[in-house]
Amino acid sequence: MRVLVIGTGAIGRRHIGNLLAIHPDAQLVLLRRPGAPGLDLPSGATIVETLDSALATGPDLAIVATPSSLHIQVLPALISARIPCYVEKPVVSERGHVAELRRALSDHPGIPHVTGYNLRLLPSLVMARQMVADGVLGTVARASFAAGQWLPDWRPAQDHRAGYSASSGLGGGVIFDLSHELDAARSFLGDCAIVTSMTARMASLEIESESVACIVARAACGSLVTINLDYVARRPIRRYELVGDHGTMIWDLPLQRLELQDKAGISLLSEGREAFDVRQTYLDAMGGFVRSAMDGYPSVLPSLEDGLLSSELAIAAHEVGGLS
Repeated sequence: MRVLVIGTGAIGRRHIGNLLAIHPDAQLVLLRRPGAPGLDLPSGATIVETLDSALATGPDLAIVATPSSLHIQVLPALISARIPCYVEKPVVSERGHVAELRRALSDHPGIPHVTGYNLRLLPSLVMARQMVADGVLGTVARASFAAGQWLPDWRPAQDHRAGYSASSGLGGGVIFDLSHELDAARSFLGDCAIVTSMTARMASLEIESESVACIVARAACGSLVTINLDYVARRPIRRYELVGDHGTMIWDLPLQRLELQDKAGISLLSEGREAFDVRQTYLDAMGGFVRSAMDGYPSVLPSLEDGLLSSELAIAAHEVGGLS
């Protein structure tokens, strides 16, 4: 199995490590720009500097882990070559790129491209989504999705001001960076439309991209949705709350707790590391992608088209939310 990896930053190297843990005999082809700084990359990997050179190696599948604004430089050619792709989220950060990829997918259907929304595989969230789908909460009146963490703590070895997250031009900023929450709103409640959005910078972070976002949306099912994102919280936040006329469900990742509140009281539905192990979802996502690409198994991750829908939601929020 020959795997093309485009992007060898932190997330790209994580995908490489997970791939080799599952398939140690995989042959790696790494596409890196000329003059890129040296990294501790796997021995035996083939290094190429152009996409044409990469495609000439005949990869069986590809992992795209560059900044989202750069995905459009490689995805149309990969789709045209009918190479199954694992694309880091968000898929793109511009409307024109959405349309271009849809045209490519329409011209070359039937290939199991996936989007890296690995949190969809977290057991506690799988349970929570199923309960909403089963009507345990009744009609969901409102839902809130919140995530945040002090940006300098994300990658302590790197100056946060020089990274992807700090650059609007590369598709950074909390709306695109933390698009898991926009995807979660869709996965729980179906299609959503942005009503309004506000963004702001925190001067203390010294970055050009937005560091805070407050988004209001309406789901097609009628639920009102708020999504609050930041690079500021000194202790990580990832908390979802869905309020229905039969009960309220609260999911909290740092607390590793999923609970249901209804007229009977509070029920603990899930807790502990196993149900909230985000690291395991990266392994599960990579393993599932390889099985779907190589052996025809159903995909465990959302398709590239599904990922484009979440990208469109993030793009709309970004367009509405004038930076202040």
